[in-house]
Amino acid sequence: MEHSGNRQWFAMHVSHCGDTPWGRAVVSLECITERKRAEAFDLARRRVLELVARQQPLGIVATELVALIRERYGDAAYVALALQHSDLYHAHDADLTIEYVATLDAFTRTAVHAPPYASGINLEITTINAPEEMAPLPALYCWRSRLHLNPGSLPGVLTLGRRVMAYPDSDDLRFIELVNQLITIAVEQHERLHQLAFQAHYDPLTGLPNRVLFEDRLRQALEVAQRTRHKVAVLFIDLDRFKQINDTLGHNVGDLLLVQLARRFEGCVRASDTLARRGGDEFMLVLPEIVETSQVSQVASRLHEMLRMPFLVNGHELFLSASIGASVFPDDGEDADTLQRNADVAMYRAKTTLRNSFQFFDPNTNRMALERLQLESRLRRALERDELVLFYQPKVDRTGRLRGAEALIRWQHPKLGTILPSHFIPLAEELGLIVPIGEWCLREVSRQLREWQQKGLTLIPVAVNISAIQFAQPSFLPMVAATIASSGLDPALFELELTESTLFSDLELLLRQLHELRALGLALALDDFGTGYSSLAYLQRLPLTTLKVDRTFVARLDATAHNGSRGIVHAIVTLGRSLNLQLVAEGIETELQHRFLLDAGCDLFQGFLFGPPLPAARFESLLLQRDSSE
Repeated sequence: MEHSGNRQWFAMHVSHCGDTPWGRAVVSLECITERKRAEAFDLARRRVLELVARQQPLGIVATELVALIRERYGDAAYVALALQHSDLYHAHDADLTIEYVATLDAFTRTAVHAPPYASGINLEITTINAPEEMAPLPALYCWRSRLHLNPGSLPGVLTLGRRVMAYPDSDDLRFIELVNQLITIAVEQHERLHQLAFQAHYDPLTGLPNRVLFEDRLRQALEVAQRTRHKVAVLFIDLDRFKQINDTLGHNVGDLLLVQLARRFEGCVRASDTLARRGGDEFMLVLPEIVETSQVSQVASRLHEMLRMPFLVNGHELFLSASIGASVFPDDGEDADTLQRNADVAMYRAKTTLRNSFQFFDPNTNRMALERLQLESRLRRALERDELVLFYQPKVDRTGRLRGAEALIRWQHPKLGTILPSHFIPLAEELGLIVPIGEWCLREVSRQLREWQQKGLTLIPVAVNISAIQFAQPSFLPMVAATIASSGLDPALFELELTESTLFSDLELLLRQLHELRALGLALALDDFGTGYSSLAYLQRLPLTTLKVDRTFVARLDATAHNGSRGIVHAIVTLGRSLNLQLVAEGIETELQHRFLLDAGCDLFQGFLFGPPLPAARFESLLLQRDSSE
């Protein structure tokens, strides 16, 4: 039997004894109140922990805990859970008006002396009396317990307002402590989820939205714009030469600078705009509800204006500039991915044309960028797919006889056809692919010379172009030496053509490398001479064997408007003769050019007048003709 009038539970036990037909009965009552309360609390505790595990809102967990407290204390007229004076949840009897509850903290409190409690229990007992104007509302006897939250968490308070005065006994203290623990678990779980949500959507350095949150805000703006027919702008902002600050002053200064920059940029945008950090020194901005594209230009102008003022970081006065690109919905794209990609293309255009500038997206620029990207992807596969070939352009002497050749690379793409080096060599240098391509060229020349030798043909020297990037690699010299040695050919059959850009390096290192190449027996030619900034002091110290007259001067020899080119050619030939260098003129296309260069004293001649670059099989025919005529 259970009796709950005073929230006490009893169990009735009946036993029979005696030997009469009716026997005798013994009835005993056992108080099971504590057991029932323990079972109820355990059930409630499991429900609360389940809610926490399911990551339910803190208010739902608080509701469950308040119900548990009111179940235990039937005379509880008011129960509240609060964090930093902000109610999570409260429950009160109907006779306590909203005004009464809302002003509880302002009521007169009378401290009640209570016996000391066990350590760890922070419990305050007070009597709260309503002001006379709110009579005849009853006084409340409150237990207030501070929550044991982790350091750094918001302070919390559990308040229980009872209609009868009562001191908590040991069971009450245990109950309060257990409720305290459950609240603590729930609050800490809530704060962890909040922190994880912040980390997932905000940049930890600047506090700005990150790329994930930016894209979400952008998609929301696009959904609204589709209904309202407004425009939406996306801006990409890339800082110019920020890496130099990081490398010079350290990443700590760079980080502080980015934080200052973020605060300045925030002052340039509306509350409805979203400024985000993409990563590194890149920022993004979405401008919703744009009416005219001129608004976008005005925002970009404000951003640039904010960068005019110096930044003061750790005693350093620093200046920044930024390249900004923008795309506009729906003109430049109708989805978030397209708009971001096009804004990125516009930013890249701003950076490559004029730093610290602003550019709108241009479809033509995008087309060229896409073509370049496709070319890059195809070039990375060209070597492994055996799409590169060498053509050989003849060099003839003053009598017109074949005396040498220059190996010129071609890219034979199965769909794009033949691609000239002027279209892909600069890209290969930018991507670092020029190093394996250059090694392949030297190995291919070596292989081809051996093949011609095996056919009994008389070999001629072949020049191979060397990029400045390739020449600067530590592995370059060992690679050349190994290739020449494995060929078994006379090293004099190999000529390496260097450009003037190769000379812009450490002179002593350059001299040492060139002397080592000459020690191998290779010929060394300087190509494009006179088109750059060659120092004559450098030139006389370099162990060169050949000087080439560049085609830009040769092309102007038969134009009366460019008589100055003739003087330059004469000067180059005179210089070469004084340095005991062989002189080669390239790019010869007319008889007039040939006669002038012949009279000037050049040794070898190269150009379409004597033959275009030929595939190896067709060039082999020239070698056969030369051998048969001698």
